[in-house]
Amino acid sequence: MIPKVIFVLSLYRSAYAFCPPNVMGSNIQRLKLGTPSTPLCYRRTRPRIGMSDGTRLVPSLNNSLVEVGCDNAKKDFLVYEHMLGVISNHAASSGKLGSITLVGAGPGDPDLLTLGALKAIHAADLVIADRLVSKEILALIKSELKIAQKYPGCAHDAQNEIYRWCAEGLVEGKKIVRLKIGDPFVFGRGGEEVLELRKFGVEAKVIPGISSALAGPLAAGIPVTHRGVANRVVFCTGMGKEESIPDIPAYHPEQTCVFLMAVGRLKALTDDLTKGGYPSTTPVGIIERATTPHERTIRGTIEDIVILASEEKIRPPSVIVVGEAVNVLSKQEKHHQTIIPFRRSAMSLESLSKACEPSGEGSES
Repeated sequence: MIPKVIFVLSLYRSAYAFCPPNVMGSNIQRLKLGTPSTPLCYRRTRPRIGMSDGTRLVPSLNNSLVEVGCDNAKKDFLVYEHMLGVISNHAASSGKLGSITLVGAGPGDPDLLTLGALKAIHAADLVIADRLVSKEILALIKSELKIAQKYPGCAHDAQNEIYRWCAEGLVEGKKIVRLKIGDPFVFGRGGEEVLELRKFGVEAKVIPGISSALAGPLAAGIPVTHRGVANRVVFCTGMGKEESIPDIPAYHPEQTCVFLMAVGRLKALTDDLTKGGYPSTTPVGIIERATTPHERTIRGTIEDIVILASEEKIRPPSVIVVGEAVNVLSKQEKHHQTIIPFRRSAMSLESLSKACEPSGEGSES
């Protein structure tokens, strides 16, 4: 019995000398992109030879290799060196990183892109787009395109994959456009992405876009403010950080509430509105795929909008408007579905696109 105890103690002392006390009993750390970390319990500093699917080994200034990128957001991102905290430490031999611009794609109609947004898209080497960016806008992209597959329940993993794509493109010296639906800073995680990119040693440029919170109601003929009807407007998200549920704004008879990313929990939203003191007869409008050829608008009340949305199979991206302003311009009968196409500008998108294409004249040598 005593020899067995001595043998066990010897093994424990060997393990203690090999691993620091703060990691005894813990698993190998799974590194988060942009978070400096010291590798745990390894004998050699060189990275592993085998690579995960969809990744590549990128050379660093200290002649080491780092595994960057992952096509599957469900896969863990593992490296053997603490090199992802400061991206300049594993840049290419030239030492020149790429650039990144957060661009607002607007609500969906290409005619509502800003000139700055269109120029940035045409100048990009890589565009990383949100899943809900319209097909009409994606058709304007001529460079490499990657689309983030953010679905309910896996948005966190998909967001991490976006950061990996950004890191890979920056290391390769690419001009990256991070294309976000609506406006990057209006319920678009734009601020969070700016902070994360700073961990890479990069300051992102931001080009604003027209938010669907304003363009959606307008396209459906709903003025969010109207004298004598609505003297205030509140913009809300239907889903908070880590899928938390935000509080409902207090009821006011002359208030318009605009909800984004809430159509997936419409039943819960109407229940919360009722509990919050909103009359069951309060008008509600839902605008699906605002400003695109597939736009649809339905009107009802807090009491029956869930049934109407279910019958019409309303899906994201949709904007929900709550308040008396919903019907202020509507001449339709109650519950009647209306389809109001967005009017395109007189200037064709093709001519505008050609005018914004970068030319070879005046380029840097």
